Amino acid sequence: MPNLASVTKYFPTPFENTVAMTLSGTIAPGATTVGITGLTNYSDGQTVVFTVDSNTPTLKQVFTGQKSGGNIVNVIWTYGTNQSHATGATVVDDVSATAVGMISKGMQVQHAATGAHVGITNTSGMTTDTLAVSSTSAFTGVATFTAIPVLPAGTITLGYADTGASTNFSTASGSPVQVTGLTVTVTIPAGGRKIKISAYAEMFVSATNAAVYMSIWDGAVGSGTQIQQAYINTTNAGAQQCVSPFVVLTPAAGSKTYNVGLGASGGTGSLAQAAGAPSCLLVEAL
Repeated sequence: MPNLASVTKYFPTPFENTVAMTLSGTIAPGATTVGITGLTNYSDGQTVVFTVDSNTPTLKQVFTGQKSGGNIVNVIWTYGTNQSHATGATVVDDVSATAVGMISKGMQVQHAATGAHVGITNTSGMTTDTLAVSSTSAFTGVATFTAIPVLPAGTITLGYADTGASTNFSTASGSPVQVTGLTVTVTIPAGGRKIKISAYAEMFVSATNAAVYMSIWDGAVGSGTQIQQAYINTTNAGAQQCVSPFVVLTPAAGSKTYNVGLGASGGTGSLAQAAGAPSCLLVEAL
């Protein structure tokens, strides 16, 4: 078997070389630089696996290294008896146990024999590797590795509600009242994540030079905390306008209930609603 203990670059360049290669000079046993004629098919920096004196069993040796000009440098001898080789000795790039072994060893740095990633936990919800890292030992050359959390279901859209109504919601109250159907109870995730609370409606007011207000509340409308508001002020009674107030907050983790209120400064304020065009409330984690 080849000795790959000192090999650190595992993936040789695959070539069917069409140029005959020979040693350009005599090399000593264990030489770390090997001069070769006929390297025209290779580029500097490429990793190669070559066999020298392949037709003489007692002289045959296999080595790997990187091409640099007319030399192979950083040479590691992987198979055969360490000995000198004469100028003009034949060099070939045929497939060898060294090449196969290097590729296998390189794959095993981060893969088990089954092909699964080393240090990665498979979960029942997926057929391939996930990012739930159980070990960082396989991440060689990485000074610090931080696992990327997999977000469970429900951590983007926390909650949604719409009126689903085919008739308008109206109020003549000067103070905000709860809009039927626009309430959402959500669980705020831990970790200090921001959330966005958005509402949408088409509004109008029956009186001229009056306003209708749409507000978002943390808790009950009127007794909780108002966190956003939008309004229309019209000189044309009954003219509809769209509003879409939103607010971004960083609430404490746990259960929260958000509501939408409606009030009018005069006449009757209404949310214009129809089948397929409801008012709505959305809570999202950012």
